[in-house]
Amino acid sequence: MGRSLLVVLGATSAVLAGQVGVKGRPAVRIYGVGSYVEGVGLQMDGGGMVEDPVWATIERFAPAWAKLHDCMKRGIGQDADGAAANHSPDAREEAANKLISNHERVLRDITDLMPRTQPELGRVPLFDAPHVDQMLREVSRRLIGRRGVADDLPDAATPSTVGQSEAWAQTATYLYGRIQATPGEKPGREPDMSVAAANALREVLQEVGNLAMNILAAFEEGQHATGARA
Repeated sequence: MGRSLLVVLGATSAVLAGQVGVKGRPAVRIYGVGSYVEGVGLQMDGGGMVEDPVWATIERFAPAWAKLHDCMKRGIGQDADGAAANHSPDAREEAANKLISNHERVLRDITDLMPRTQPELGRVPLFDAPHVDQMLREVSRRLIGRRGVADDLPDAATPSTVGQSEAWAQTATYLYGRIQATPGEKPGREPDMSVAAANALREVLQEVGNLAMNILAAFEEGQHATGARA
């Protein structure tokens, strides 16, 4: 299956396997694959049913997000590494809290095949939901910062495959453009967070996105070198 999915939006609220999608969302036709309804799953053309990869991801990684929630309850680190070190603890705390408390909605938005808002922003393929979730957790970890010897933060994550690297880079690009810090950035919509928090989140997104792009470039360079030696 290719990583890019060509879709056709259903014109009416559709029924899939006897159920309708979340909030009556219509089915999305994925050519050569089947029909997808958010919160229900993917009805394959061959007749089989695949669990909704986004909801499966949310359920699978709920304990990891619970750990990040617990970290936030115990307080943000006064010190941080990398791009996060350029921002105040208050700004990092606001950005991290916003991302952690809304991570399910953010994941659904990033992988939405049928976006109702900002359709001009490129989404990430549905089946890359686990990679997107991992990237969001890594951004949250960096924003929380260092909290001393007894630090109970999750271990740092790094993409290790081409697919992960692509998903991380795409997520960073999407979310960077999605964040709103002032009313003027997206008239008619309330800002997501303060300017200081948005700056912190955007810089960490850029850092993580660049990491993914560098890893992807290394993969491509290795493949090129292998081909040259063949």
